[in-house]
Amino acid sequence: MENKDKTKEQLIEELGELRQKIVELEKEKIERKKTEDEILDIAKGVSSKIGESFFLELTEHIAKTLQADYAYIAEILPDDLNHVRTLALIADGKFIDNIEVNLDGTPCETVIKKGICSYSADVQKLFPHAHMMAKMNVESYFGIPLNSSSGECIGLMSVMYCKPITDVKMIEPFLKIFASRASSEIERKKAEEALQEKTREAQLFTDMLNRSSQPFVVGTPDGRLTRMNPAFCELTGYSEEELLRDVTGMIPLRHQNGENMKEKYYRNCLQQASLNVLKKSTFVKMANEYLLNC
Repeated sequence: MENKDKTKEQLIEELGELRQKIVELEKEKIERKKTEDEILDIAKGVSSKIGESFFLELTEHIAKTLQADYAYIAEILPDDLNHVRTLALIADGKFIDNIEVNLDGTPCETVIKKGICSYSADVQKLFPHAHMMAKMNVESYFGIPLNSSSGECIGLMSVMYCKPITDVKMIEPFLKIFASRASSEIERKKAEEALQEKTREAQLFTDMLNRSSQPFVVGTPDGRLTRMNPAFCELTGYSEEELLRDVTGMIPLRHQNGENMKEKYYRNCLQQASLNVLKKSTFVKMANEYLLNC
């Protein structure tokens, strides 16, 4: 009788454990569905964003979803792997001004050099030289590198907490999901900045040539002109539009001895101008005369 009662008690206990597992599984299912919905909402929210608005919105979503005290996305400064500039930075639920940070002796440095890192507690003990984190009362840190399409580390994304974190199972996967999109946006930003710099330099060069009193011209091997400054137009007496249409069309491309006649024509123009010998009145639209005199 005792054995039967004991077996019954065991069955009741096992049934209770089974019910508890079912409850836990259902709770996990609900939490997983909630996380999936949150990720989908974030993805939809940032899908059409670019530039500053993208970094701001993604950082805000990360901070809220992971309930982090601090969250940021940062890019590595050019030619300096030990310094980053934040592109979006949240502290206690509010955006604060972006900053430049020296990574020496910080967990961020470890992320840049070794990859994704998680420290659920004792960050200040592990990184005693991370003075800024000490001032911010950071106790736990989670960070992931942001790599370019070529594999170069170009930034990092991180969340930090002012207390130890025991439930870390969704933090790393969450950061991994959005790391690729953040990396692509930093790469796009850098390409856009490089293009803007080249455009600025080209415009600066053009302005310098346009203001120069010295004639300047660029042409192709077949003798066609592709670029010139106002001083060259004034020298020849032709407008830029006329020169681009090839006003030397009546000049043969090459002489019997193989000499490039058009190139010789323009070189002669510039040489005469530099010697102050050629006067505009004797040079204006004189391609035919030049041909006859060669």
